[in-house]
Amino acid sequence: MVGRWRPIDDLSLTLTVVVGLIAATPATGVEPEGSAASEPPVDEVVVVGHRGEKLWLETPMAVGTVGVEEIQRAQQQLTLGESLGSMPGVFIQNRTNFAQDARISIRGFGARAPFGIRGIKLFVDGIPYTLPDGQGQVDSIDLSSAERIEVLRGPAAALYGSSSGGVIRIESEEGADIPYAHTRVSGGSYGYLNVQGRASGRTGDLRSLVSVAGTKLDGYRDHSQMKNWILNTNFRYELGDDSDLRLVLNHFDSPEANDPGGLTAKEVVADPTQANPRNVAFDAGEAIQNTIVGATYRGGFDEQNETKVSAYATWRDFDGRVPSSLRGAIDLDRFFAGGRVQHAFLGDVFGRSNRLSGGIEAEGQVDKRLQRGIDGSTGAVTGVSVNERQTVTAVGVFLHDELEVFEHLELTGSVRYDWVRFQVLDRYFGDSQDDSDELDF
Repeated sequence: MVGRWRPIDDLSLTLTVVVGLIAATPATGVEPEGSAASEPPVDEVVVVGHRGEKLWLETPMAVGTVGVEEIQRAQQQLTLGESLGSMPGVFIQNRTNFAQDARISIRGFGARAPFGIRGIKLFVDGIPYTLPDGQGQVDSIDLSSAERIEVLRGPAAALYGSSSGGVIRIESEEGADIPYAHTRVSGGSYGYLNVQGRASGRTGDLRSLVSVAGTKLDGYRDHSQMKNWILNTNFRYELGDDSDLRLVLNHFDSPEANDPGGLTAKEVVADPTQANPRNVAFDAGEAIQNTIVGATYRGGFDEQNETKVSAYATWRDFDGRVPSSLRGAIDLDRFFAGGRVQHAFLGDVFGRSNRLSGGIEAEGQVDKRLQRGIDGSTGAVTGVSVNERQTVTAVGVFLHDELEVFEHLELTGSVRYDWVRFQVLDRYFGDSQDDSDELDF
């Protein structure tokens, strides 16, 4: 099968409006030469990819960062490939097909996944977008409000669980000290239209961000229309100098994302804009509603101890159709919930600075999967062929230590253990057999 890439828009026009409330401060004089104020500013990049904040240049791991300008400026903000395309060790295959996720590989991990994202952990605002079964999805990520993306490459990603060849962490903007409202409208060929609205501000100890983005696209090929909208909110309440509570809510609604399918080389030469006739006959595509809620408490009891507690849940309703007469219509009802407790202690060992952190994670996933056949001539949905209840339970514990051996030499060590159980309850008895089973790792 041969596919052909086409840009989503040959010519696009973007209109951006920003309204801010700025408090002016009168000048008090000229700073003397050599003072701190006259020196050029130096940006400090603090990364949290190894479950602890640390300056990027002092991190003995392969960590890459992408800032807000690279994510939002002059980008369509449709896929992660726009922002991470130049990241070393990261390969993203954008299929320009919104019925299928982008294919992401970090140093080879994830390259063999036939669909979805596997072998890579995804986090947005500290909430995992990777399920206990190892599959991750990026369709509900709001790039219009993303402030930074971190990519952790190499074996250090094992701190995040089994089969972690890499970690992608996305952090949304937080409420700004100076309130502002932002609007952006982008349009282009093939019916491309993107509308964004964002409001950010601070009231006392509460920082808040609300972002809404909607996208519509007719597509270069037949039967490739899509439309969706995303609501992303971020609230952080400062409980004290070293304590805060963060609440996030994300809702993604994609009522239409058609799949044009693959073409042979002969079909591409004849008409590269056509869809696979079988995909059209079966009306291949998907419709999704996905809601994510999460809360994270960070408490610094003193200068040596800090605890983080997180809880999160995801509801996903998936209706899909693939060109299959036996199992073409897919109805998936998913619930995923979990929590994490992590504590860090900063002290001295034999007179040397030492940071010890450890934690435990527990997650559960329940999928109610129903599949029916499709009549290829009429497109009508026929009888049930699959009726399953799939459950995945995962528990992990980890320990991480950083010891300053000398002034410019640090020793870092980590260990993690995971237990994962897969269970399938077969509720379809049309084949006169029970395929229920379970497996532990």
